[in-house]
Amino acid sequence: MQSSQFFGFHESSIVGVHQVGGTITLELDDVQLGEEMRAVVIRLIGVKSITRDGIEVADLVMEYEDGEILTLEHTETTSHLIVEWNDFKQHLSKTHSYRMIFDSIEIEIR
Repeated sequence: MQSSQFFGFHESSIVGVHQVGGTITLELDDVQLGEEMRAVVIRLIGVKSITRDGIEVADLVMEYEDGEILTLEHTETTSHLIVEWNDFKQHLSKTHSYRMIFDSIEIEIR
């Protein structure tokens, strides 16, 4: 597991979101790691709650085909994520704030 304090998530792209049981996996592109842009996978294990814009939801889903991270902050058991979801074909965009509580987090550099 890597500490995310060395990562720059602003303007990273969410290319996939998967939820299996109590684990949410976020697949990200264009994450800044020092001087490099890398792909990163974040696993939130033992998810206890997810709120979107202050309202509890059952899961985290991609709202449109493109998700741009505006903010991603976390501790060992909580995460705050602000995403701008974009549908470039339909010229649609919406921004949501997510807060998640979980047992642990894993960060994998690809």
